[in-house]
Amino acid sequence: MNITKIIEYLRNTPKTHSVIFLGRPGIGKTEMVRKFAEIEAKEEGRTFYDFHEIKDYDEIFRNPQKYYIYLDLRMTEFSEPSEILGIPRIDNVRHYFTYEPPIWARMLSLEKISGLIFLDELTNVQRDDIISAVYKLVLDRRVGFLKLSNNVRIIAAGNTLDTSEIVRELPRPLRNRFEVVKVTLPTIDEWRKYMDENYGNWDHRILNYLLRFPEDFYKEPRDDEENFPTPRSWTRLAIQTLNINNGEILKAKALSLLGREIGMKVYKFLTTKIPEIRELLKNEKLFKNLNDDEKYLLVVEISKNLNNLNDRELEKIVKILSDDSFEWIVLLSKLNKNFDKRVKSIIETKGHIKKIFDRLSKILSKYR
Repeated sequence: MNITKIIEYLRNTPKTHSVIFLGRPGIGKTEMVRKFAEIEAKEEGRTFYDFHEIKDYDEIFRNPQKYYIYLDLRMTEFSEPSEILGIPRIDNVRHYFTYEPPIWARMLSLEKISGLIFLDELTNVQRDDIISAVYKLVLDRRVGFLKLSNNVRIIAAGNTLDTSEIVRELPRPLRNRFEVVKVTLPTIDEWRKYMDENYGNWDHRILNYLLRFPEDFYKEPRDDEENFPTPRSWTRLAIQTLNINNGEILKAKALSLLGREIGMKVYKFLTTKIPEIRELLKNEKLFKNLNDDEKYLLVVEISKNLNNLNDRELEKIVKILSDDSFEWIVLLSKLNKNFDKRVKSIIETKGHIKKIFDRLSKILSKYR
């Protein structure tokens, strides 16, 4: 299942059914689950709280019906099962023991509370006693002797065996307590929509790179690389490079987030200089003398400034691009939806432009 379908999947899952999403690291599992929690809180008319940011516990205990609590538990950070189930306390007078549960368990056991417990990195847990503690949480929906509210979801995430050297296969009985969903990468276009919806102002040069080299969107990590490209690392880079003017810092950021191989490609792409459109209009031979990256970036620049070109200028640019390679016309059409309309407005009087447009229409019909 595509990772962008997580929200829809959870909307169609009863709250008392546990789900685990398995996929490659860095593709957005954590973000999608949290986004779902925020949406569900809004739909229920409740105030969303990340448990780790709560300042007034008493208010939530007094009015649980007002709140939706999101709890992110990084399972690899637990050192003892008691951190999940609670600490056993012996009553020497009455001769029995009880569990002193963590405060999040008390909160999420309130009858009128709503929320989501997210068990992240579950497949990376190496300790059997921690895994055993998860059994009780997932199967019985209990923390110690406290039963969780039926309005609280238990969702987990992990990596598949082929994506990390520290991943272990969950025991079959535990897997059987989950709905196991394997999630795949988002497309580059889905990543772009996510960026627009969540960040607004971000470096679209990163998108241009990914459209040019879609095979770099995700690369399996190599032993000799410090990092590797994932949707998460592209997101971080696109947010930060927007305000970086120093070439040395830009290079360091690209290498630190993407690894040396892809980082260097991105750095060279972002620092490539291209001629202005008016220079191209003055010198038709200029385009043929550019390398492929320079040509690509110039076509991107043309797409951004299409509305500023008159019909005669556009006609000239179409001829220049098609004389070099028809792929640039296809790219321009994909980058700017108004390109087709603009060309249609001038083909009546320009026979050679009509031939180009007819060829373009046949090619694009395969993608639409």
